[in-house]
Amino acid sequence: MVNYKEAVQRLGELLEKEAEEWSAGPLFIKIAKSLTNDDEIDFDFSITIGHDKRRPKTPSDENCYWLPVNINENSATFREKNIYGIFSVACYHAGFNLVANWMKREECVVFGCNRKRFHNEERNKDQMSKRPRNVKDQSKEPAQRDRKTVRPIKENDEETCKFSFRVYWDSDKERWFLPKQQSGSLKHCGHGHFDSKLLRLEAKHGLSADEQKLASDCFQTKNTTTGTTNLLNYRNNIGLERHQIQYLKKKSKNDLVINDMDPDNVPNTAEITAADRTLAILKNKPNVSFTALTAECSSGLITLKRRKQSFNNSVTVEEFNMELQDDTDSPEDFAARELGVDAPFSTSTSTGGKKSENERQVPKNLHLKNGQVLLALAWTTDGGRREFDMFPEIVFGDATEETNSEERPLYTLLGKDNMNKSFGHTWCFMPSNAKWAYSWFFEDAVPTLHPGTAC
Repeated sequence: MVNYKEAVQRLGELLEKEAEEWSAGPLFIKIAKSLTNDDEIDFDFSITIGHDKRRPKTPSDENCYWLPVNINENSATFREKNIYGIFSVACYHAGFNLVANWMKREECVVFGCNRKRFHNEERNKDQMSKRPRNVKDQSKEPAQRDRKTVRPIKENDEETCKFSFRVYWDSDKERWFLPKQQSGSLKHCGHGHFDSKLLRLEAKHGLSADEQKLASDCFQTKNTTTGTTNLLNYRNNIGLERHQIQYLKKKSKNDLVINDMDPDNVPNTAEITAADRTLAILKNKPNVSFTALTAECSSGLITLKRRKQSFNNSVTVEEFNMELQDDTDSPEDFAARELGVDAPFSTSTSTGGKKSENERQVPKNLHLKNGQVLLALAWTTDGGRREFDMFPEIVFGDATEETNSEERPLYTLLGKDNMNKSFGHTWCFMPSNAKWAYSWFFEDAVPTLHPGTAC
């Protein structure tokens, strides 16, 4: 009978033997039946690798396998989103990960095992230092992380993996193809054959454009990140992690902000705040109307403006000059405190807009991409407007605390229908519980959002 110690030793010997050399395959992808017939079939392209053959001089059905006709573009972005993903998923299911490089001279993508090159720590640090950092504070030193590379280390006498193959581009036919016989190698060495569940696949490679659109639809319908992750993994038979889907969710919100901006003036995505994303989401919902109170500091003076969305989906910006009848505080004084300018606002012109020694730092989440600060935001939906116009007799509201990182009250305005059921119709992130804030909400925001024309 084999004891535990001997079993572990035998297992270690088997793993070492497998790490010496093993063959990849099968590697299944979708290809077209022929150059003129785009019906897709499953194909194991591992049979094309390792024949020591060059690229065909005249690609045709006799010497090539063609990728589907819808994959008929050759650009850096297209290769990253489509070509790399097709083969990365195939190799992921076979138990290893890929790296890819475009060779312009030969018009081909060279794929290889991610352990085909030695790890160079000094070169890696040099390359990382030259990359633009996607952080809010560029002066802050990057955090030191204890990461272990997946590449072999030359100093440890580790061996590089020899697995490689190529995918070619035919510029005349504008099609991607695999030669029926090509060079490269199916042999892996220096590492074990892993279960795909133990590997990490990048979301941009594991999800097609249609699947990313599905993920975006899930985000818009308020599906949870965990639920979206499980759905995508089940449909695509991959092992994406929750934080990868969370990144896609945040990226989709940032894209809404970027799409509203000048293409030549796109900010660092780390500079896009929660306030930017909130306004972009409301602006891109045709059934939502909103009004926002913002403040800006220009030449030491603070100007308050009102941003509202009218019911033909146009967005206008108007200067706010309503008298709110509050002797203890005002939106001007509140904005001065938020922007760190000498308060009160009425005396800020005499100081030239200089910041006081005890200035308050502007909340990061309330910055807007145009340099303003979001003070208050109220919104309603078409359904809420309609119900409020039908049943305006009873109105009541309540402020909920601790709903956001800036500790701003969320005020909800409700009504009652003919069935004695309550319904919410107007919501507002209040700047504070001061009298002027509620005066602005009831005297300006509510009449703007509910002009009485929904019915």
